[in-house]
Amino acid sequence: MGWSRRSFTRRRPLRKVSTLFPLRVLHPEEVDGLVEALAERCRSLPVVLLYLHGAYAKGTQGVLSDLDLAVLLEPCKGRDRHVWVDVASALEEVCGRDDVDLVLLNTAGPIITDRVVRQGRLVYAASEKDRIVFEEAAIKKALDFRFFSKVYDDALFRQLREGRFLD
Repeated sequence: MGWSRRSFTRRRPLRKVSTLFPLRVLHPEEVDGLVEALAERCRSLPVVLLYLHGAYAKGTQGVLSDLDLAVLLEPCKGRDRHVWVDVASALEEVCGRDDVDLVLLNTAGPIITDRVVRQGRLVYAASEKDRIVFEEAAIKKALDFRFFSKVYDDALFRQLREGRFLD
């Protein structure tokens, strides 16, 4: 079975950019209100931790900034895609925006997890113990990864200098 131009036709019209990305920046007090609303909603979801990260966490948001959230689900629920979709839908509903970027910390790599923990703003924690255990493990994994990443990068640059990269 091949493809044709017909198989790539859009069934629904494209939305305007203004509906995809609301060209409106949230002010710091609005961000605080959103954080409180997200924390309240997380109490009824299988969420262990929720972080706000990116431009809104740093306070450097602009017109094109999306809302970056990182969520850690309960261990048994983190593998279930249906639970993830339900949680994502609930959080996007609270935010009331189309431009919410969600990261599942249960499966995220060590670098993004470390960045979220170090630079993000904690929105919700089911318990302080869970937060401490997760953040400690995330930082340890990132430090281990950085060591091996440096070894790999050094070997790669050495091969490039010696002209052996394409061998």
